[in-house]
Amino acid sequence: MNVQIAQSMNNAADDQERYAILAGFARGNDELRAKGAAEELVDALYYAGAAFNRWKAIATVREAAAA
Repeated sequence: MNVQIAQSMNNAADDQERYAILAGFARGNDELRAKGAAEELVDALYYAGAAFNRWKAIATVREAAAA
């Protein structure tokens, strides 16, 4: 799942699409939680957050460079 998150975030066109990707993973997380897969859920949330934070940092640097 972690690889899927990273690939999806890398292929996203913008932040709106990234939010939609994370929402999709959140729905999948409900299924993991229902199965009692706590470790996988924590891993998925961690990597989703890390991927999104990476893209926000890139956007911030690009904005600063453009100013």
